[in-house]
Amino acid sequence: MKEVIKQWFDRLRCPRCNGKTIHGTQAVSCTDCETKYPITDDIALMVLPEDMNACDRFCSQYDALRLKEGWASDLPDYYESLPFHDLAGLHSDHWKLRTDSYRLIDRWLRRKFDGARRMVLDAGAGNGWLSKLLANRHEVAALDLNAGRHGLGAISKNRRTYAAIQAGLERMPLVDECCDVVVINASLHYGQAPDGYLQETHRILASNGLLFIMDSPVYPTESGADQARERTQAYYEEAGFPELAKYYCGLTDACFDAHDLFQFQRLRRDFSRTELIKKRVREALGSPESARFPVWVGRKK
Repeated sequence: MKEVIKQWFDRLRCPRCNGKTIHGTQAVSCTDCETKYPITDDIALMVLPEDMNACDRFCSQYDALRLKEGWASDLPDYYESLPFHDLAGLHSDHWKLRTDSYRLIDRWLRRKFDGARRMVLDAGAGNGWLSKLLANRHEVAALDLNAGRHGLGAISKNRRTYAAIQAGLERMPLVDECCDVVVINASLHYGQAPDGYLQETHRILASNGLLFIMDSPVYPTESGADQARERTQAYYEEAGFPELAKYYCGLTDACFDAHDLFQFQRLRRDFSRTELIKKRVREALGSPESARFPVWVGRKK
């Protein structure tokens, strides 16, 4: 077992009872309630056994939709080439924007930690492209609900330089204060209770820990977020996956203002100043509110 995997697996806790866990090469076991969680392809499957069927159903539908949209692919090396190269050629402009987001955070972390390696959790990691890049400088764990071939399994275990943990953001199976940095990349808006995600993040962050939130759509007002939820519901229904709509929530700027757990600073208002100006002009002319894509850094209070 790679050292980085062992480091993170030593920090696991039972999602059922919060008990201490021990791990081997095939399973993680709770020493209190004796629940066992399999390890498959070096991925710790830390979803409660009774929740696994619902988890598999969600992931199956999500994968099917992403394949249909062109955000997932069966092309060889597709995931390992992201975000710098979109081998499918379907969303190349968007992946260029994701590249800019990564570079912004990478520069910020290098300045903050002066090149020192830190324990970094990529929460809602998806296929692991960001984990792969962050692992060049830090000890990284990728956490996501999807452990399949378009999720944590997208990059083979022999080529992963980071740990992989299957779990939801609302119940992260990690001990208190176990990481220095958490990055929630394009995933905070997938869930019914983002405040619950932030509470979990606060718990697992060390004192003075940092939280980065990037590439989730954020609306200026609650009305704009409500309209986005309605559009998302209609889109999922038309696509044939109406159940997925319940996992979408609309974020607003107010979610980050005067927060009880974090002091948030906005590092970027949108992908570009030009794009933001265009959105404001369209809205002034009567168009519905457009999503902004800020990057936030939150300091743990």
